Amino acid sequence: MTLCREEREIAARMALDMKSRLTQNPALRLDTLLLEMDAVKNTGNKFANIVFERRGYTPKPGVINLVTCHKSKGLEWDMVYVIGTTGVEYPTSLQDKIRSEVWFLHDFAANPAALAKAELRSLFFGESCHDPLMAAKTEVICERLRLLYVAVTRARESLIISTHRMTSKFNRKIRPSAAHEALRRHIEERRAIR
Repeated sequence: MTLCREEREIAARMALDMKSRLTQNPALRLDTLLLEMDAVKNTGNKFANIVFERRGYTPKPGVINLVTCHKSKGLEWDMVYVIGTTGVEYPTSLQDKIRSEVWFLHDFAANPAALAKAELRSLFFGESCHDPLMAAKTEVICERLRLLYVAVTRARESLIISTHRMTSKFNRKIRPSAAHEALRRHIEERRAIR
């Protein structure tokens, strides 16, 4: 795996941050580390923002920029294309499948990571979760919809959102996200008013 300079800087900053935490607390326990696991994503974002803010961003006329929804935060373009707005990428209901669910497992065990995390929280903190699978799914749905919001609000003048209807290579149906359909209906209603 080859990392670009910015990715190496982010990884180095995260490693230094972890080293600092371990130096400050050499007796770091598993339960404390579990709590910090939730902060890792935010820590990575914090360091990524430091690196990219330092480098800066200046859009160049006539240049196409390919960025992820995450990387588009805080930026704007005259025209934005958001592709692949399927139910898998942007789930909206508890019946939708999410990426962390393993498709070949039964529904009651479909998300082993969520089950393990809930079990650890129960053992170490006495926290109980009635349905850890639904709690994890709800968290993913909320995050993905926030991310879609970020993506569609990057456009100053023109926004194109695409999806697809097809069967995946594992013979699972892929459908447009309900969020895509809601955006499509909203756009059609706005056009009818004009």
